Amino acid sequence: MAKDGYGSVREDSLFFALAEDLKTPLLRIAYQAELDSSADIQSTATDALKLLDSYLLSLTSQASFELEPVNPSAVLFDVAHDLSAHAKRFDCQLRLHNNVSRVSALLNRQALLAALTAIGTVFIEAQSIVGGKKGIELATYKTEQGIAIGVFHTQDSAGITAQLLTRAREHAGTAARPFAGLASGASAQLFIAERLLQGMQTTLRVARRGEHNGLAADLLLSSQLHLV
Repeated sequence: MAKDGYGSVREDSLFFALAEDLKTPLLRIAYQAELDSSADIQSTATDALKLLDSYLLSLTSQASFELEPVNPSAVLFDVAHDLSAHAKRFDCQLRLHNNVSRVSALLNRQALLAALTAIGTVFIEAQSIVGGKKGIELATYKTEQGIAIGVFHTQDSAGITAQLLTRAREHAGTAARPFAGLASGASAQLFIAERLLQGMQTTLRVARRGEHNGLAADLLLSSQLHLV
């Protein structure tokens, strides 16, 4: 019955129900915090809701998402918008790099948005445990195979390695902190992001841009290469 490296079909069904049940009290907390002008509480509840929604979306990727030609650059700007408030709370600078603005790729916009936002959230929070200037970069760029999209640390003392990613995958579901050294928690967002990307026929890989390393995914080029 095992579906993939993260758990069984039965376990996913249980966690699906649990995630749906958790959304109701979190929505109440967010609504009450808005009425009471408690911005920090509202933001925390909203972030938790986004994580649950991303997880629920990832469960639909078991068979693969429906893909369509989408401009990845447009998704990147939406990710930056979604992460801006979170980055501000952690005093983390957010940068954009885009050199494929007129290229389209076959992807699921909602899934890619959720995956990159999840990765960005982990990277922003990881910066809080190191000193110095904090920052992450959202990037689309050309590769020998086509184009890639990803999130990168702009601080040398922070980052992720291929060994860390491999070890975390091996310990998913068994270790409390599979990404120990990168973030303080379980970093479930990274596993959710990988599952979302797998539903688009790609996956996470460690990548490097200049002096910065991070996580990226290769995108399937659309036959509609240039947007009109």
